[in-house]
Order: sequence, then structure tokens, then C-alpha cells
Amino acid sequence: MDEYIQCLVCGGRFHGLTNTHLLRHGLTPCQYRKRFPVAKLVSPKTSRKISAAAKEAINRPEVLAKRRTAMKEIWNRPGYRAKISVARRALKHSAETKRKISVSLRGKKLSAETKRKISVSRRGKKHSAETKRKISAASKEYLSRPEVHAKMVAAQKKAWDRPGRRAEASTVLREVWSRFGYHEKMSAVFKEAQKRPEVRVRKSIAMKESNNRPEVRAKISISNRVYWNHPGVREGRSREGSGCWRGGISRLPYGLEFDNKCKKAIRCRDNHLCQVCGRDNRPCRLLCIHHIDYDKQNSECGNLISLCDSCHGKTNSNREEWRKELQAFMKETYGLDPQPCIVVANPLKGLPLFAIN
Repeated sequence: MDEYIQCLVCGGRFHGLTNTHLLRHGLTPCQYRKRFPVAKLVSPKTSRKISAAAKEAINRPEVLAKRRTAMKEIWNRPGYRAKISVARRALKHSAETKRKISVSLRGKKLSAETKRKISVSRRGKKHSAETKRKISAASKEYLSRPEVHAKMVAAQKKAWDRPGRRAEASTVLREVWSRFGYHEKMSAVFKEAQKRPEVRVRKSIAMKESNNRPEVRAKISISNRVYWNHPGVREGRSREGSGCWRGGISRLPYGLEFDNKCKKAIRCRDNHLCQVCGRDNRPCRLLCIHHIDYDKQNSECGNLISLCDSCHGKTNSNREEWRKELQAFMKETYGLDPQPCIVVANPLKGLPLFAIN
């Protein structure tokens, strides 16, 4: 059935309607198509034969070589590439055409040589403000898709979990930043951005929202405990190791040895009980540490004792009697020689616990 077609003017059957046959009716091929829009000039079988013969002729090696040579000569003509570029810029694709181009290019992998050529051709070119805006809008729309975001997160996790990946990235970034002076540039950009009121407001809101989450607060608490319990951190950040150290004048009139460590050690030695009335103030507040000889610079363990607020207030009157009575108590209980404060580990809470040997 597809071997012949019928002429819609005279009703004859032919393999194809030639120009000679159409001239007998006073028509050209274009006029015939306009008169009969659904009519065909060649039968389907003949059309397939012509197509197969044309493909065979085009794919011959000598024909392909001639075509390549001719195209190179055409593209190497002076000004030809510029004309094509101008013509393509003026050409605007429809939305359907753009979609088809996007689908055809999706998943296509370029060779290393093609990527290098594209990089060289784009080097030094600057996009216009309109082009940058379009690129930004397209990127935001693409990255906002849930499936794209999930793929990117999975790929980044897989890449960063690869052994040695973090060290490689750190080395490359250091080299790049030092080569192009990015440290100074980024520092200037950040400083300028921090001065903008809208940036400061957004940063403040973001930090408050982040720090108020329970899981974030728990992580911060754990990290702070680990940091401050590390050997040498407290000593390195206190006294001479601190940049705010001014010789200990903030503790006057007490001596430098009379710090929180010393107070905790005395309370632990006295079992957190007032040594006069036997009261335990731990549910309410910590016990006071009293200097027996009223010399605030003498912070030896034999001169310090734990007292509650009430008993500590009583020692401000009749000082000589209190001094004699407390010294006798210390001599009877601990001896006259001052005992050094030793820091030991607390196995229950993982926090420092101070005791006396």
C-alpha cells in the first residue's frame, strides 16, 4: 500500500509526482502542496529508499573527508566566525527549543580536551549584569529542588569521608589563598560586610536561633567541658598565661593562692560542714573560707577553715578569742603544719575535685 501515491488532480497512481507531471496540470510542487496540504509528492517506500541511499553516500569515508576539509576552509575565512557569533546572539530560542536542548545535553560528559578548550575560550570574558542575574536565578531555581539538594549533600558527604580528602583540601586552599592574596581580600570584604546594619541584624538572629536549639547547647556544653578539663588549659589561660594579667591586683587584699581551687580544697577537707556548728550549706550556698589569724595574705591550709554565714559573721567580734579557739581546733584536728592542696580527678562527674593530703 505504501509503494504508490495517488495524484489528487487526475487520480493517477505513481511512485512519485515529478515536476513534469505537475506541469501538465499547470502546477508547481509548491502550488500543489498549498492546494492539497496533506498530499505527498513521494510514496513512503520510495522515500525510505532515497533516505537510505543518501545516508550511505554521506557516510562514505571520502565524502566525510571532503566535508571536513570544506567546513574547515569555510570556518577559517576571515570574519566568518564573528558573523556566525553575531547571528547566533540575535537568534532567540523558544522555550520548547531550550527545553529540548537542555534534555539533550543532560548527563553528557565532556572530554578533558573539550573542557580545556572551553576554559581557554572563556578566559578573560566578562558577563554583563543581565547575564549574571539570569545565571544567578537559574542556579537558585535548580539548587532549590529537593532531589538536587539531596544529591549534592550525599555527594559532599561521600567526598569528605574519603581518607585524606580534608588534608588535600586544606593544602590546596592554603596554596591558593597565599598565591593570590585572598587572605587580605577576604578580610577586607568581611570587615566591610560586618559594618552593614542589615548584616549584623541577620547574623544576630541566626546565632540566637542556632544557640537556642537544645542539641546545639548540649554540644557547646560538652566541648567547653572537654576544653577546660584539658591539662594545662586552665593554667595557660590564667595568671601569667592570660593577656589580661596585671600581677594579681584584682584579688587584693587576698593573696594569689586564695583562689577557687584553694577554697574547694578546704571545703572538701572539712566535708562541706561548718567546723563550728556542723551545718551543711550546700543546698543553699557554699561555705565561707575564714582566715584564722585574720591575715588575708596568709592562705596556708592550716590557717583556713570552713564556716557558715552565721558563724563567719560572729568571728568579726572578739577576734583574739576566736583566733585562739580555732587555732587549738586546727592543732587538735589537722596539726599546725600547713598541708598543700592537691588536685585529684572526680570519677563520678569528670570534673576537677580538690582534696587535701
